[in-house]
Amino acid sequence: MAADPPVSVREHRDAYWANLRRNRVSLVAVQPVFGYGSGAIVRAGIHEERYKGEFNADGSDVDVRMWSPNRIVLAATPNDRMRVNVNPGNYWVLNGKRPFRAYRPAEPAISFVVSVPRSGVVDMRIRPYLLTFGSDMMVRFTVPLLVLLVLQAASLAGAAVLAYRARRPPHAECEGREGDDAPRPAEPTRHEGNGAAGCTRLDEDAHLQPPR
Repeated sequence: MAADPPVSVREHRDAYWANLRRNRVSLVAVQPVFGYGSGAIVRAGIHEERYKGEFNADGSDVDVRMWSPNRIVLAATPNDRMRVNVNPGNYWVLNGKRPFRAYRPAEPAISFVVSVPRSGVVDMRIRPYLLTFGSDMMVRFTVPLLVLLVLQAASLAGAAVLAYRARRPPHAECEGREGDDAPRPAEPTRHEGNGAAGCTRLDEDAHLQPPR
């Protein structure tokens, strides 16, 4: 949050970054915005005669209680017409209401003028149109999709393990049980009784039984 609201200046766009470092707002477009053209900006710069400050009201001073890029809290005399040196647009929410709903996100050719309510306080906040709706839809659809992807990945991993075990040769169980020089049988033996494939250790203590 800045200590003071930045002032507006109307200078060549080459001075944009220099003004930004000096906490100044340039009333020029560095890059054109699609659909907006190159029309004039009605906001006034600090060196222009019509400049009356970033916030002014008819017959009263405007107290800046808070300023940040996305929120401004102002206090003035109730029912006064207050002018704010920013672009009006449907992104602005004033005291919980959206007075410029029919506007585009920003209207450079229209002045920002509002009537001060009875409370004498104007709480301005940037809330992109349909932001809440978009966030809600993202939660509704993204979370179930992520859960579905995780379950599908787990299912594919399990299927891969089963496929690997199905292709594994029967005598593979014998590998790794002896040293590198230990002999291995060419075919698995059969244990009497259960008929399951097994491994025979061919060492000095092994006792081979002839097949029956």
